Amino acid sequence: MPPPPWSNQPGIPVKLSTPDAEQFGTALAELVDLVFGTEEQQATLVLRFQSWLEQRPPQLTVAQQRITAMVQARIEALAREALGELTDWQTTLRSMANRIEDLEVRARARVEADLATAIETSSVAPVESRAPARSRERNREEDQ
Repeated sequence: MPPPPWSNQPGIPVKLSTPDAEQFGTALAELVDLVFGTEEQQATLVLRFQSWLEQRPPQLTVAQQRITAMVQARIEALAREALGELTDWQTTLRSMANRIEDLEVRARARVEADLATAIETSSVAPVESRAPARSRERNREEDQ
């Protein structure tokens, strides 16, 4: 564990004593940068760490085992969350598919009903001319 951020004297932070530190020391937060690297060093640190792990070190220290366990727990939590989201997506997509299938069944039934009505209507009623009434009168006069 890192040292506490505050000293025994109220309001006075703990400082890191380094050779290049000024009279009042370096902020304790910079200890994290020394251990984990700065933002600019992250990519290099990740590559070196991955390379080291790929070499399968013969043993891990107790602290490294704890870190490994914490990382594994985090990976499992992320996997559970992702799988939960997948389950939600599956449920939503199945619901949408069911709705589309229902709409398709209803549309087919409606088309079949409209087609049956159209067939019944066309076989019972005579076909009316679609020409306007004046045109029909003129055609009758010409026929006589």
